[in-house]
Amino acid sequence: MRSTSIRSPERHTSFSPSAEGGFTLLEVILAMTLLAAGLAAVLGLFSGGLKSAEVSEQYLQAAALADSRLAELELVDFHPNDTAGTFVENENYRWELDIQPFEAEPYNLPGEGLMQVHLKVTWNDLSQPRGLELVTLWREGQTLPLDDSVLEKTFYGGSSSLQEDAGSSATPAASTGASATAPSTKVTR
Repeated sequence: MRSTSIRSPERHTSFSPSAEGGFTLLEVILAMTLLAAGLAAVLGLFSGGLKSAEVSEQYLQAAALADSRLAELELVDFHPNDTAGTFVENENYRWELDIQPFEAEPYNLPGEGLMQVHLKVTWNDLSQPRGLELVTLWREGQTLPLDDSVLEKTFYGGSSSLQEDAGSSATPAASTGASATAPSTKVTR
């Protein structure tokens, strides 16, 4: 009688991914390292976005406080009692004011009274100083708004007499019964 032998399955001694269907320890470590680096980059982006939003909010707050201070100055005809201080609404923000004659020869002739108002708002953000500066022009003795056609003529029309234009159009103050004098300014080139 013949004996039948059963063949035993072949045993592989190598640990290749194709043979076992898994990953080596080195491949797992490399994948985890890449995943950690990607997560760190994404978290950095979120952190930077939050910081940018916070700084943006601070600048908006500074602009609102500066606008409020300019409105207060307009009420006192730009003759303030103080030239520096802190805001009552938020004492972390400080302001400095400088009012000087506007020194642009074609636009401010001697005796015209055009003044440059420079308002600087500063604050500290985590011991880093930040600031915002607003500069505007003001005609001494004139805080009432002019008619739009007068302003358009001033900024777009070139050289003409503002008094002629202001006299031919009604100002908002004239319609309410308040007395407003049009500036007697002649802009020449």
